[in-house]
Amino acid sequence: MARRDGLHTPEKLTLLRSMVPYIRANGPVPIIELASHFEITPELARALVRLIALSGVPGDTKTYLPNDMFDIDWDALEQDDEALIINSIVSDDAPALSGREIAAILAGLQYLKAVPGLALSEEIDLLIQKLAGTAIVNPPLIEVRAVAPASLQMIRDAISTGHSLRFEHRKSPAEITNRHVQPYSLESVDEVWYLLGWCADRREERLFRISRMSNIEAHPPIQAAPTSDQNRPSSTSLYAPAADAITARVRVGEQWLSRIRSFEPTIIRSSNSSTDVEIELAVPARASWVVAASAGNAEVLEPHSARTAVAAWAARALSQYDQ
Repeated sequence: MARRDGLHTPEKLTLLRSMVPYIRANGPVPIIELASHFEITPELARALVRLIALSGVPGDTKTYLPNDMFDIDWDALEQDDEALIINSIVSDDAPALSGREIAAILAGLQYLKAVPGLALSEEIDLLIQKLAGTAIVNPPLIEVRAVAPASLQMIRDAISTGHSLRFEHRKSPAEITNRHVQPYSLESVDEVWYLLGWCADRREERLFRISRMSNIEAHPPIQAAPTSDQNRPSSTSLYAPAADAITARVRVGEQWLSRIRSFEPTIIRSSNSSTDVEIELAVPARASWVVAASAGNAEVLEPHSARTAVAAWAARALSQYDQ
């Protein structure tokens, strides 16, 4: 929807400072396109383009000579309804952000602020206030929900203080194990959070999805756990399979391959319609995660245990609906 015409003088100046570099980079620009890009009416866009021709910076003589003024292609404006700057003066001012750009930045800042324990919360508040004050009009209010689990702050504290964590870990609906872990770091992929740490029960570094952790308690440090980057094992990626992991062969459509990249698939065959990959999985039931990540556009070829696990997972899902 186009913005109203009734802008105040400071708002018009801010808009002009953004329009000039846009026209210089893309000219000739149709007035309709210019109005759409800056969310103003075509009438206001034409008036501002005319105003550009009356703008400039006084030169050494402190007067406005021809070379000190912007100039536009009047024929292009009057006959073709296009904006084209044919004489441009040097300006060191950075172009102002549009309302759409400010709204996008504000949404990102609010997303960061929603993360519990963020140390820069006050700085983000100040930056949000500054950005909102530079908008040509009030940017749209965007509600950003907290995407981090409530237990995240406890895990952050344990990482900071060196404490270990005991918790229940749900590997599958029917399998829950007790774990004792020395936490190293937190990772996130989109809205999914993971804990990377040294598991005393498995005697190696493991990755845990936080949404599958419950009854989390802080305990003294695990003395046997590596305590430095030089001594502890280092994962080369977010997904690090265990030593006893199984290798599953999966066929996925070429356009869906990017959806399962977090499992680090190894391509073993590729055609125009599909790709066969091998993926290391901790347990056969994890094959259903791969199928879910591909939005159902993957077929588990082997081993049989993984195919059986996916079939059982699909049957449970279908049972929730009336057939």
